[in-house]
Amino acid sequence: MLPRLLRPAKSLRTTLEVERKFLPTLESLAGLRANTGERPFVNHRPLGLSTYHDIYYDRAGELMKRGIYVRLRNGDWEAKVRSGGDFLNSQFTEYNKREEIEEILRSVSASIGQSLRLHPFDLSVVANFVTKRESWDLDGFRVVVDETDFGHNVGEVELCQVFDVNTIHALSVSGQGLATAGRKMDHKINTFMNKYRWAFPTSEGGQVMGKLSAYMLLVEKPWTGRKGESGHG
Repeated sequence: MLPRLLRPAKSLRTTLEVERKFLPTLESLAGLRANTGERPFVNHRPLGLSTYHDIYYDRAGELMKRGIYVRLRNGDWEAKVRSGGDFLNSQFTEYNKREEIEEILRSVSASIGQSLRLHPFDLSVVANFVTKRESWDLDGFRVVVDETDFGHNVGEVELCQVFDVNTIHALSVSGQGLATAGRKMDHKINTFMNKYRWAFPTSEGGQVMGKLSAYMLLVEKPWTGRKGESGHG
């Protein structure tokens, strides 16, 4: 469950995103595009191509080591706060309102004794890259394949769910919380990927590197995220 410290008090809605990564190959990508795998998807809807320019910010690793990823995506501020997961699967709550992100930064500021504001002068650029993305809606799951301008390729199967404050409170009272909801969503993704194994290959050992950690490795920056993470995608 997310630390209460990092959940903006004024947020009326919380978006929980759960994803699992895979390593697309030429064969699997051709099958995704044409829906010609050994077991075709029941519902197959291409969502087209898009391009993202992401600039990630941090202050001496204080954000990422807490599982907080702050970025400018195509000029808009976004933040993701990790709530669970490992190399293959991850769970985040997402924030795209400036006041919510600033509240998260104030919470971190209080714990480290330094001022952090949503401003490039307060934060340092730790990654800057462009991603070309191809997306599909497959049986109700969002599937994306990304190619970065530094040559890294990765795929993701995603589920998103929006919770209002009343739902979050009800989950808390029942003893479940967003962490339980995230595990249920991850189970659905895992079942879906196992059903269509031909479309979602992984490396030996099951580890798939996310875009951010691949960028850090390329530029030889130390990874400051939580131990056991493959990096935010």
